[in-house]
Amino acid sequence: MISFFDAKLGERLSKRLAYGKIAAIPFLASQIWLFEKLDRSAFSILFFLAFLSGIASVYFLRKVEDVKSKRISEPSLILPFKHSNFLKWSLLNSGFCFSLSASRTFFAVYVLHVLGYPIWLVLALAFVAHLSSVYSLRFAGAISDRFGNKPLLAISVAFFDLSIILFILSNFNASFGILLFAYILHGFYTYAPNIAFMNAVADMTLRKHSAPFYAIGNWMQDIFSALGSIFGGILLVNLAFLGEKSYIVLFLFSFTTSLLLIPLLRFYDEFGQSTSNALINMPRLFFEDLGKIYRELKHFFVSRIKSKESEL
Repeated sequence: MISFFDAKLGERLSKRLAYGKIAAIPFLASQIWLFEKLDRSAFSILFFLAFLSGIASVYFLRKVEDVKSKRISEPSLILPFKHSNFLKWSLLNSGFCFSLSASRTFFAVYVLHVLGYPIWLVLALAFVAHLSSVYSLRFAGAISDRFGNKPLLAISVAFFDLSIILFILSNFNASFGILLFAYILHGFYTYAPNIAFMNAVADMTLRKHSAPFYAIGNWMQDIFSALGSIFGGILLVNLAFLGEKSYIVLFLFSFTTSLLLIPLLRFYDEFGQSTSNALINMPRLFFEDLGKIYRELKHFFVSRIKSKESEL
């Protein structure tokens, strides 16, 4: 059996997450159709379907084989708190989760009530972000393997800040293209940090029990995400007298706090390339990856044609 660490880890992690995103595409498309036809009545149907899906997932989880690991250490929830480099990495990721959630939670509200778009179009934009995330996960895995996890998180922060600028500009410019580009970027910066975090933890815990590190790291990110959403809501309520401009203030807060994380990344110790080098080489990596996709698709279709010809 091939070891998980025999292949490029970022590529393996990104593929696993991307398969889940691809499987969800039909369900997201059905959401848009339901809201276009039933408007608010679609909520009850979707909640019921989500309940059934959750019940069904338990059945499939029971079918997953529990593989015994051969680690040199015993699992302990205290161990991650003794690992200074892990704590630095988790705090940086959690800080980004706070800034991200403070604004992202209210993106849909902003598009609905400030920009005045219908709910089905908001869902369509979310669908675009979902499609973007499928490729973004693949590209994020390539960045992680080629340049490191620190540059990947820095690029995610930069894309988030660019998206914030586009959301702000959409309030002054009615161009739908600006909003569309913001949601395309959304697909990258929302999911790429997951690859960076998982890959970094795997590197730090090689031949050790990684579960406590993932548990503590995910717990910290969830807490900071919740605090970010709560803070964003409180800020909007207290700035209600500003009207639509309250969203701009919130977006600028997220922009500033996330931007401050980039210089703090130097405190995380990782063997990898610099962020500037990653940014310079990103276009080349992108076109290399497109070429790889083309060759994979070409090989797939040629093999399908040959198999059909052999059957005749």
